[in-house]
Amino acid sequence: MASTIGNELVVEGTLRSEGDIEVDGVVEGRINAKQVTVLERGRVKGEILADTVRVHGTVEGEIGAMSVELGATAVVSAQITYQSIEVARGAFLVGALHGTDGLSG
Repeated sequence: MASTIGNELVVEGTLRSEGDIEVDGVVEGRINAKQVTVLERGRVKGEILADTVRVHGTVEGEIGAMSVELGATAVVSAQITYQSIEVARGAFLVGALHGTDGLSG
């Protein structure tokens, strides 16, 4: 079961989880988890590090993941480091893409 940042919440700082995190509110800072999903109303300004990142909302900053999925409602302005990436028709993406065989850190 994912830990959820609700749509009425604004979180500043670092979030860490060995499980999954869903963002329906606002996070300003760093998220480090197994899987991070930014829902349609969700917004992240900062850094996301995870095995899998799914974005349906807004991300500004950096994403580092083995697998990145940008849904049709995603608005992303970020540096993205990934092993695999999927961008749905309708997603908005500005930034730099860096494919890699593995992530360090």
